[in-house]
Amino acid sequence: AYHHTLLLVDVSGVEAADDALARAVGSFVETVQKTQSVSVFAFDGSPNLRFVADFPKSPDGASADVHALAKMGSSDVSRNLNGALTSGLKELDARLAREHRAVKVGTLVVFTRGPDLAGRVSEVDAEKAIDETQDNVLALGIAEQAGAVLDRIGKSGAVHAQNADALGVGFEQAAMKTRDLYDKYYLIAYCSPARSGSRRLKIEIDYRDKQGSEKHGAFDQDFDATGFGPGCNVQSVPRFVPQVAAKSVSPSNKSNSGDSKPDATDASNKAAPTPPPEDDNSVAPPPNNSTYSH
Repeated sequence: AYHHTLLLVDVSGVEAADDALARAVGSFVETVQKTQSVSVFAFDGSPNLRFVADFPKSPDGASADVHALAKMGSSDVSRNLNGALTSGLKELDARLAREHRAVKVGTLVVFTRGPDLAGRVSEVDAEKAIDETQDNVLALGIAEQAGAVLDRIGKSGAVHAQNADALGVGFEQAAMKTRDLYDKYYLIAYCSPARSGSRRLKIEIDYRDKQGSEKHGAFDQDFDATGFGPGCNVQSVPRFVPQVAAKSVSPSNKSNSGDSKPDATDASNKAAPTPPPEDDNSVAPPPNNSTYSH
């Protein structure tokens, strides 16, 4: 799986360098890039986003240089929040599309100082883009300035900083929420005893949350068992192909030498990247359903 986070930073109304904001953004990037690559863009009342920097994945936690953001003032004191949201999602999906991975997970994090003021893109169109995207969307802002807006656009979560002095803490919380989104993805491999026909796999999970409360979840997935045979091994990570390439693979021969089919509520961080044996020619395309990211 490939994960990428794109951070949008509101610089509307900022007339001079904001070193505190740059430090907060730098801390956010350093936390998130331990698990995935990060892109940073700024926006104000202008029609277009302003590129700040791209940061590759760095498990060792490389320092993030965001001096370019510190020097950015506002070129338009208005706020094109709705336009930034729609453009940010397009930028994020473009970066995901460049990666030749079977599973791609995007997260858009938006720091805003308040509601849209420019009116360049309607609220309806912005909300439609958020509702229809497969990407996660997190919102961050100062509660007294953007409280209602954050809950409206943050479909995957919102962080309400108490005041401007607590903005650094707010970015830290947003970074941890981004890491939590990364950690929620799993890959489940299943060996079916069926050898033909349409079947349904149901996965049920019982667990306790951080507060100790009992939780339950369930997921159903239909699959075609035509052509299944012996030799399946759930410990062997399946060879995935991107969905574009998978269009030429019929359901009847998704597995040539075994009956293992991947099935997931989400993509995987947890599976060990063990390559299949050299003589294993099976190819497993990702499930084509709304719960499977990209």
